[in-house]
Amino acid sequence: MPLAPSHACSSMATQPQHARLHGRRREHAFAQPSGASAPQAPVVLAVPDSHRRMLIRYALEGGGHAVIEADSEAQCLNLLRTHQVALLLLAEQLLSPVGHSLSWLRREPAARHLPVLLLTERARAGRSSIAVGADSALPHDCAPRELVARVSELLADSSAGAPRVLRAGPFEMDCEERLVFVDGKAQELSPCEFRVLELLMRHPNRALSRDEILRAGWTREPLPKPRAVDVYVKRLRTSLGPEFGELIKTVRPMGYRLLVG
Repeated sequence: MPLAPSHACSSMATQPQHARLHGRRREHAFAQPSGASAPQAPVVLAVPDSHRRMLIRYALEGGGHAVIEADSEAQCLNLLRTHQVALLLLAEQLLSPVGHSLSWLRREPAARHLPVLLLTERARAGRSSIAVGADSALPHDCAPRELVARVSELLADSSAGAPRVLRAGPFEMDCEERLVFVDGKAQELSPCEFRVLELLMRHPNRALSRDEILRAGWTREPLPKPRAVDVYVKRLRTSLGPEFGELIKTVRPMGYRLLVG
């Protein structure tokens, strides 16, 4: 999901406490009618600041979402290893200091395809969420209803997780079994080739920069230079053969696009 700046955000932190709590009670009344079903899995709220975390939790619970909290990278990873989680709401302070990415998270098998909503400072709300490995982003002080709506949207898109099977043009990929089929025939790919093709298939017909491909596809640090992506794309094209390799188009000067109908 492309990142869109928020135009309807207003500060949760500046609301008086009684107004926030009163608003929360009213949201509960609208969001949880009699007979409504509970979420199948909780949202992990990973925010170091305890006051900010409390306000966000109130908003999410008011929207009917179960929440478990983390205040650090280590605590977040522990929750992901011990709970079935639907989505991660992450403060940008917990991005990796090396490359400002989610590489520490994507190394975790249970979190490789976990939907992530990044909470940013307002001045950086327009950054590319894909570039850091997240699915979307919002300013941390956005309006509660906007936050709940974005969380609900991501959960609906992901159905509590990324699809196991991706399809784009002649390509079909089973992300769990690590299998690729091209025009119905099994195709062997190296791990790096697989990651590049997976990212392109998740965003068909969209131009992705070398930096975006690198940050979303590589989990080890330090990351290679962006031009290393050219080498991996060349290998991928060779593996796919001339008929299908040419569907990966070079977008000068930024990167690559998987062009499918």
